[in-house]
Amino acid sequence: MRPSLVCVATVFEGGGFWASALRSIATGMRMVAPRSFSWRINSDIDEIVDWIPDEHVKRTGVRLNRRQFVSALKNARRHQETRPG
Repeated sequence: MRPSLVCVATVFEGGGFWASALRSIATGMRMVAPRSFSWRINSDIDEIVDWIPDEHVKRTGVRLNRRQFVSALKNARRHQETRPG
């Protein structure tokens, strides 16, 4: 059975104490997470775009459409920015 989770990218945009603290927490979680998937912690979505498409094709043989991937990430960011609270 092939695992359905192959790549995880966590993004903590911004700087300062809280961004650094969240990155540290995520790094700790990564240390105890299963090694069945690749997980990277990033500071912006450009790092995801540079990493996930190549990692995905390497692990699955399926090439992501980079333009659609960037569009999906930007839509997710826009949704997050317009979310109340």
